[in-house]
Amino acid sequence: LVSDMTAISADIIENPAAGLMAPGESVSFDMTVNNSNSYLSITGMILPTNDGFVGLDALPIPQKKGIYTYHLSAYDAGTEANDEIVNGAGAPGAAGIPLDPLGLNGNNASGLANVDSNVYVHIHRGVIGDTDINGGSSDLDSRVHRWLNPVARLIIEVK
Repeated sequence: LVSDMTAISADIIENPAAGLMAPGESVSFDMTVNNSNSYLSITGMILPTNDGFVGLDALPIPQKKGIYTYHLSAYDAGTEANDEIVNGAGAPGAAGIPLDPLGLNGNNASGLANVDSNVYVHIHRGVIGDTDINGGSSDLDSRVHRWLNPVARLIIEVK
């Protein structure tokens, strides 16, 4: 993605958080907008999911002074079922959630979804989870990992 954006002379701010962000954390950065780069796109993976991401595509950057707030939804890439099983996989072509960055997942889940019929990018249903760390339908603890849309807030301040 960075290579593609570089090829079209886009202004790029890659990984402004310098790593993973926990729920409730924020990151800020400054950028100068010129006439040739007047749209904003954002993308970032959501963990622990297998193919969930937050995204914003081609938002016209406001020109008038002020503070603008946007609520961003999570999307599902449609590459595999959202079974919520943490199995250490996650490599390209290998189904499953690679890990829970917080280390708070359970194991031996049966899975929430076996097949997803929508193989295209679509709005993510969120993480449901359960409270059974030794089985149940999900390896994700609903008290820690449950989320629904929206998943991020973007605040743009034009000075």
